[in-house]
Amino acid sequence: MSQVNTDKIISKGDATIDIAASGNVDVNSDVYIDAANDRVGINVPTPTRSLDISGTRGISLNCGFIREKINITGTGISGDTNHDIQVAQAYIWNTATASWTPNFRYNGSETFASQIPVGQTIGFTIVAAVNTDTFYCLGVKIDGVTQTVEWAGGSEPEATGGEDYTYDSYYFQILRTGTGSTDYIVIASQNSQNAGSSFDVTDVAAIQAVGSPGSIAYVNMPSGPRTFLNYITSFGINQNSSNNNNSNWQNGYSGRIAIVSEPLSNISYFNSNGGVKFIAGDGSSDGNDWAVIDFGPNNNGDYDGYYQNNTNGRYFGGENTSSGGGANGVRTCRLWGFSENSGWILLYQHPAGQRDGAYSHQNSNWWNAGSTATSGNGKRSAYDTEEITHIGFSVST
Repeated sequence: MSQVNTDKIISKGDATIDIAASGNVDVNSDVYIDAANDRVGINVPTPTRSLDISGTRGISLNCGFIREKINITGTGISGDTNHDIQVAQAYIWNTATASWTPNFRYNGSETFASQIPVGQTIGFTIVAAVNTDTFYCLGVKIDGVTQTVEWAGGSEPEATGGEDYTYDSYYFQILRTGTGSTDYIVIASQNSQNAGSSFDVTDVAAIQAVGSPGSIAYVNMPSGPRTFLNYITSFGINQNSSNNNNSNWQNGYSGRIAIVSEPLSNISYFNSNGGVKFIAGDGSSDGNDWAVIDFGPNNNGDYDGYYQNNTNGRYFGGENTSSGGGANGVRTCRLWGFSENSGWILLYQHPAGQRDGAYSHQNSNWWNAGSTATSGNGKRSAYDTEEITHIGFSVST
């Protein structure tokens, strides 16, 4: 014998019925309708979501496309910025006004942890438009607590963009593994897309924007695209190598590579001697007297001794006590890489024309991955990871 308990059943005259209930509706202890809160549960007697399903046989959606809500913001993202999963699992920001950290929560009064139990996971997408101000994601917080982030590929994101209407897209997969405030696995990835065509190597605005350079030049990457680390280590040289003045040391292990373009030449530095040599000696059998990158004449003579010489002091990654040559008042050297997906990216920065050998060729980070910096002097992570088609150089006084 079947039993139906309801306040009212209304026939609409077209083989359908409306059930008007003042309370909840239970259909065969399988489907539960919470009329007061507009929720439906399948195998869930007290649903907490608009549609709350529990079971072990999966879900089959043979219905064509599936739509998902996005939250299109009207402001720029910067600093610690709340992202409420109750609102949407995809946010689009019109721009970024500073580098930023998303804080994931349920809403302004309920925590992320209160809605995502242990043993469950959620994915979240953030798209931020960037232009000449190249800001990026610094990390992740959940309910205001900083989390460890595992970045796809092993490298944290860096500034990208440099072109109008370029979008950075980030995807975060968050898995809750315990009850603690940091018991999450956060796996993240960054993807940068330019709306329209790829970057143009002749557009050096990103280089000009850093450090007021007096001169800029670039060359083709031999056998590119490849990372600069892959290229510079391909010669079998490292920080412990000794200049014995054989033909490789005399002529540069790379040989003299012609400058492709010198978009800015207010300081005489790059093109006076026909191009650049990678890993070059001083013209004598003199152990440590060699440079990673040399724009000076053949048989330099003495990289340390000529660290401020206007003719010979044209080098990056010098001998012992001078990281870079200070010809014609240069005090900062920058190494750049270009790829069609990212444009010009800073790879390395160090002082020049000073008794500062911290970034001479004896610094192992020229030859090994890691030991990177995010600002100031030092190697950037892109040196190790970005596959580039051109190598660029800039100097500033």
